[in-house]
Amino acid sequence: MHVMQGCVSHFFQECRDGLRIIDVADYSSTWTNDRVIPTLEAVRKAKTQTPEYKTMHNAMKKHQSSIKKHTKLLKEEREKENPDQEKIMELTLIANLAESQKMEIINGDYGITTQLHQGLADLEKSIVNYLKRDCRSPRGEAEFTFNSAMKTLGCVSFRTEHSGLELAHRDNIKVLDAFVKISACVCTVYPDDDAKRERVVELMGKATDIVEPLLKLCRQLKGQDRIPPAAQVEIKRNLNDLFRNWKQHGFSHAPVFNKLHHLVHHVIGFIKEFEMYGRASEEGFEAAHPMIESTKDKTKSMTSNEQRIGVECRRIQALMNPRISEILKTLHPEIKRRGPYNKQAKRNLYHDATPVEYTAHREAPDGYFITRSGQLLRLEWKEVHEMCQHKHAPAAWTRAIDNIDGLSNAAKEKARFTK
Repeated sequence: MHVMQGCVSHFFQECRDGLRIIDVADYSSTWTNDRVIPTLEAVRKAKTQTPEYKTMHNAMKKHQSSIKKHTKLLKEEREKENPDQEKIMELTLIANLAESQKMEIINGDYGITTQLHQGLADLEKSIVNYLKRDCRSPRGEAEFTFNSAMKTLGCVSFRTEHSGLELAHRDNIKVLDAFVKISACVCTVYPDDDAKRERVVELMGKATDIVEPLLKLCRQLKGQDRIPPAAQVEIKRNLNDLFRNWKQHGFSHAPVFNKLHHLVHHVIGFIKEFEMYGRASEEGFEAAHPMIESTKDKTKSMTSNEQRIGVECRRIQALMNPRISEILKTLHPEIKRRGPYNKQAKRNLYHDATPVEYTAHREAPDGYFITRSGQLLRLEWKEVHEMCQHKHAPAAWTRAIDNIDGLSNAAKEKARFTK
């Protein structure tokens, strides 16, 4: 089913690319031009270190060097056979004085400036990555709404492959099935008097024409049953409708790509010859992997390779018998599917991390905020920081998602994340 899945993934990406063009092209006022690029320029300007900061930094290095030097002398003196107590006391006082002077600098403007420079470096890096052409993070409201509506209305989750926008084949079918609702949601992004709205409606109308034959083909080709001649005629008709609509609407810059060519010109010939398609795909033998692994696990204690392989082959052949499979399903109900994978590594998207190395200023100074990694940034950069570093969309982009009926507050908040 890689051919069918590839065609659907290509279709979704064409929708994203078309919406991105509408969001950012031919319009001077966009989120990227109005917010992201000015923020990048301000960040680069703010990174310039002042003479006062350099003076405090040099004093900081001097105190650190003094602490290191006297700590070493103190250790050597204590390790002597007859240590001089007065010298130990003197070295201790000098080290403590240097430490207190160091903390005084950290607790002053130097600490704030250091945390600000660390935040500026990270923010600049994330904005530069966001502005790259191959970055798949949305550039505007319509593209973001399309991705969020796919997750919310299609009840699916994106996989981590290929920039985190890939779906399993069964999830592709769910999204195609809910595409009318998704299209309606995306069409409400811009107000009626906005020139972008007409272009969005036109694009989603073309996409809806392609979805109808595409969804039928996904369901027909996914089935494991024999495909009789009557069904073959319907498949051929859907293939013709898909290819005609794709070319007629000029939906892609490349009207024919490899997987679409394979689907339109080669699949029907295979079906005519063998009267099947889904059964010959990888889904059938991939589904047998758990059965084979379970059988191998039950026989791994056998010391004789010949005996073990013979038992495994007999059991696997027996399980391929439909009558035996039905009996086993009755005796052993289906095991509960594994739950979601541990998403601890993505915790920073949904939870604030404890600030690190920010000792004196637990509360941010006026006009600043503390980032999730404990750094400082100006309040006017917060929205860009949340989007570029944590994939958290601006509040203005979520209006269409917030208007979906029956959506819980938790689901709305989750939909604000672009991945």
